[in-house]
Formats: sequence, C-alpha cells, structure tokens
Amino acid sequence: METVFCQSQHSNPDSAALCEICSAYGGNAKAMRIISGVIRADFECDIDAYWNVTQNDLLIEQELENLVVSQFNRLQEIDPEAYRLLCRLECYRYQDVSRVPIDGLVCLLWDLPESQRRRVVNSLRARSLVECRQGEYWLHPVILEEAIALFQKMQPPNKLRKYKQQWGVFRNQNNHHQNHTSSHHSSDSNNIFVY
Repeated sequence: METVFCQSQHSNPDSAALCEICSAYGGNAKAMRIISGVIRADFECDIDAYWNVTQNDLLIEQELENLVVSQFNRLQEIDPEAYRLLCRLECYRYQDVSRVPIDGLVCLLWDLPESQRRRVVNSLRARSLVECRQGEYWLHPVILEEAIALFQKMQPPNKLRKYKQQWGVFRNQNNHHQNHTSSHHSSDSNNIFVY
C-alpha cells in the first residue's frame, strides 16, 4: 500500500493520513487503488491534502461508493438476514460505541430464531463486512456510512420502534449485568455501553 502512495516527492510514507485512510477503508485493496489514483491525479500525490478534503465523506469517490453499494446489494440478494443485520448495526453510532460484544449483534436479530443468529453474524465475518477481535465486533467507517444510509431508507416507523425497543432491552440487560459485575471487578473496560 505504501508503495502506491509513495511514488512522489510530495508524499509522506509516515503520514498519519495514510494510516487513517487504511483504517477507514479496512485496507481493501480495490478501495486503496481507487484512492491512490485520485491522490495522484487530483492532489499531486499529497495524501494529507486529500484526507483533509475527504475524511468527512468516505464515499465521496463515485467508484468507491459503487464498490460498497455493490457489496451491500450482493449481500441483500444472497443473504437477506445478514444484510438486515449489517444495516441494523448502524444503531451503535448513536452510542459512541466503538466495539460491541456478540450479544450486541444477536439482539438485533429479534426476528430470527435464536438458533440462526450466530450464523448470520458469522456470515458477515466471512465476507469481511464486520470485524472481530477478542470477542468484540465493529464496522469499518465506510461500511458504517452506507449502513446508516440504507437503514434509514429501509425501516418503516413501526419496525423502527421495535428496533429501538430491542436495543433498549439489550442495553438495560447489559447495564444490569455490568453493574452487577462491576461490584466484583474494578475495571471500567467492561462498560462499553456508556452514553
């Protein structure tokens, strides 16, 4: 990746912007090629200048938006349950939660039998649409951006109420569990659902 961006005297291989771009796009090779082409053509290989202009709109490049939209469309066709979960995961943006335990994902699948819920989560992991480390899950910012847009389009008001109710039930259960365990543990690291 670095060699794509470092072919000019204006590019800085130690740039924080390069790390942020890689993180935002999950290091996706195709996304990085698209971005590097724009940086070379429109920003004279100045990564920092590109990131200053684009960091608040990760899908600003049409080709990138098309790539992400095509991933969502394909998922909707072949695995509608995984598609719904991916879109529903946008709820965590309101909570300022960076990572969520498995219970935070499966509670969003209230409309599926419990026996199928973890399979849906695994389907998203297998497609690299949700990341997982040490039992905590998150979406890359570019995937989250599209999930937010799609979720708002797909939810009729009655479904939105059900969704918010399920989120509230999970949040309350998790807070109760955390309050109970916090009396046994002094660490705040378990309390990821803080407003």
